[in-house]
Amino acid sequence: MNPTDDLYKLDLSYLGAFSTRLDTPWGALFYNENQSRYYDANHAHVIRECHDPQTMVAEVVSFYQKKNLVPRLYIHELHLQQQCCLN
Repeated sequence: MNPTDDLYKLDLSYLGAFSTRLDTPWGALFYNENQSRYYDANHAHVIRECHDPQTMVAEVVSFYQKKNLVPRLYIHELHLQQQCCLN
């Protein structure tokens, strides 16, 4: 197992302590409508390779707008995110 995977698991557990997690093919959406201004409680965590960044961004924006939350993205593993960089 990659040591980075252990860090992600720890981070995901920490974030799950104060927000709800919805897993996606490219990572996870975290939200807590009771803490709408707390950035760590409300953001998308992009961990796995994203092949269609435009669709992913549209999904993130739509998800958070429906909840009246500010959409935020944390993008990890930049070497896997070449499609995000090209668009």
